[in-house]
Amino acid sequence: MKLYRGCLGVLGVMLALLPTAHALQWTAVEAVLRPQADGVMPVASYGFRNDTSAPVTITQAVPSCDCTTIELAKKTYGPGESGVLVVRFDPTGRSGTVSRTINVVTDEPGGQPQLLKLTAELPEVLAFTPHDLRWAAGEKREAKTLDVMVNAPGGVELAAAWANHPDFKVELVTVTTRTHYRVKVTPPEGAKPQQAVILLRAVGPVPAGTGLTFYARVK
Repeated sequence: MKLYRGCLGVLGVMLALLPTAHALQWTAVEAVLRPQADGVMPVASYGFRNDTSAPVTITQAVPSCDCTTIELAKKTYGPGESGVLVVRFDPTGRSGTVSRTINVVTDEPGGQPQLLKLTAELPEVLAFTPHDLRWAAGEKREAKTLDVMVNAPGGVELAAAWANHPDFKVELVTVTTRTHYRVKVTPPEGAKPQQAVILLRAVGPVPAGTGLTFYARVK
């Protein structure tokens, strides 16, 4: 009898340690957003269904950033009822890959919060082609160019470009004001491997996270 009770106790502890199933079953817990061709950002939709025999209420849906807003048709869902949690993301001032989360809490007894993930893949404000400039060992130290395309509403005006290494010559050429620039870089003569950071200066403020540097590498 003692052994039997002991086994029941161990079983109880093991069951308590098992993860609690969510009352709401989600069709997806991750979403990836990319701007449309017209620049409009689509919404993320997370579908769910109440798989229990009792009503379930979503008491909280808390995003990790005020750049996201939550929309729910209602908070309480009956047994077998489905719903959709819609998330709108504001990309203003952001570029590159941005990750956010939404923490969803329900009133189910002992229920665990459900974490939803949102990833926005945004164009870089300044896109460099190629990504940097390189000269291979033994390659003639001739000038190379890098194009800078601006992917921001209204564009960005670049005023200057220079290197943090005095032996690299840098020239900024305006192809189309505020949208397309070209940077010409001439490395120093000699076989010594060297690296420089090429810095760009914009006129006025630029969106947060804008990259204004690239590398010039001589092997």
